Amino acid sequence: MNKLFLSVLIFALSFSLSASTTSSNSNPIKGISSSIVNQKGDSVKDLKLEEKDYVAVYYSASWCPPCRQFTPVLDKFYNENKTEGNFEILLVGFDRSEDKMLEYLSHMSFNAVDFKKADKSGLKNFCGRGIPCLTVFNKSGEVVIDGRKLHASEALKAFEKLLKK
Repeated sequence: MNKLFLSVLIFALSFSLSASTTSSNSNPIKGISSSIVNQKGDSVKDLKLEEKDYVAVYYSASWCPPCRQFTPVLDKFYNENKTEGNFEILLVGFDRSEDKMLEYLSHMSFNAVDFKKADKSGLKNFCGRGIPCLTVFNKSGEVVIDGRKLHASEALKAFEKLLKK
């Protein structure tokens, strides 16, 4: 009897925790528009993320060799497709300081989530086990390409196919 009660209690608690996690992350993109910065660290107000079909979040850091290899590929993709696709790419930096992140961001054409606000945004929850990582959200905030399950280069290929539909 005790084992049955314990099993039911564990199931109820795990269901409750997963339900609260899902509802708190209903749209992780909503509300971050005021937390976007450019390469100089200045606030960017005109992105209108809520109007974009997709927002790709790029998790990366300057100290990461695979990131430094993938960043130019992603930047080229962004520059070649930004006028035709209704999307935005944002960096969520995993550098050790804001200065390092901004220095790294200066090599990219897209913007970033403010270094000081990235943890509070909840976006870091959508990064895979390592970086580089690319996760794509639709305008409802649903994950359409899950960087937690794909390598960044695979996620970029999937994103490219998605934009061509």
